[in-house]
Amino acid sequence: IEVDTKDELEDVADSLNLMGTQIQVFQQSLQEKNLQMEQLLENVAHDLKTPISLIQLYANGIKDGVDDGTFLETIIEESGQMAAMVNRLFYLSRIEKDQFDPSEVDLSNLLNDLVSKYHVLAEEKRMEIHLESDDGLSILGNEELLQSMFLNLITNAIKYSVGKEICLNLFKQTDNVVFSISNEMDNASLDINKIWNPYYVGDTSRN
Repeated sequence: IEVDTKDELEDVADSLNLMGTQIQVFQQSLQEKNLQMEQLLENVAHDLKTPISLIQLYANGIKDGVDDGTFLETIIEESGQMAAMVNRLFYLSRIEKDQFDPSEVDLSNLLNDLVSKYHVLAEEKRMEIHLESDDGLSILGNEELLQSMFLNLITNAIKYSVGKEICLNLFKQTDNVVFSISNEMDNASLDINKIWNPYYVGDTSRN
């Protein structure tokens, strides 16, 4: 509203303009919060797929009599992992404010445990996971989020690889700890520049 009367009417118009701008800013902020909530829910749903698959796989192993004595323990561990993932929904305010208490995390042990646990998924696709890791590599961080990151990378490698090997390396370089993971693929439609975008897949039919 453009009013140039140098009186109370102009003051009212200016107030209305300011109020309109504030409403627009609030609406934009609300939309961003809604998108963050949607992404959080999608992340949790995505992370739950792997432990559910493992529980089904190990439960079928027990049913078929191929349990080596560790299947039940793994099912219990994965159930606990699922509970921890669900609890993330209650941590939304902490996520938005980056309120995560850091602690010393032994990445070597964390990665070795995950590889030993998830090798059965690779075997289902007739793959092998090769891990080369220095011992005792620790960083300051949040163990839950680091574990989620490793799981996403490992399970995606198993899911999308066309080769027979998945190679993981964890080592110290100067003052840094370096992690790498590699697998073969033949998806010609994959845009390397977009692979870090959330939920990007190379198949153009799925966008």
